[in-house]
Amino acid sequence: MKLTQEQLIAIRKKKGLLNISSLELSQKIGISRETLRFVLRGKNNVQTRTYNKLINWLIDDI
Repeated sequence: MKLTQEQLIAIRKKKGLLNISSLELSQKIGISRETLRFVLRGKNNVQTRTYNKLINWLIDDI
């Protein structure tokens, strides 16, 4: 599935607001650090499982 630019920005923004490392974030979301690194660098085509985990993490606090 493809992440939109807005979703990529939201992921980076929330990570920054929480002030957590990529390792901590990847563990919290349940994806590998490498996958998170690709996402944070702008790779927007991810597996459906990864997409769902990222989106669930984004909306977790809402």
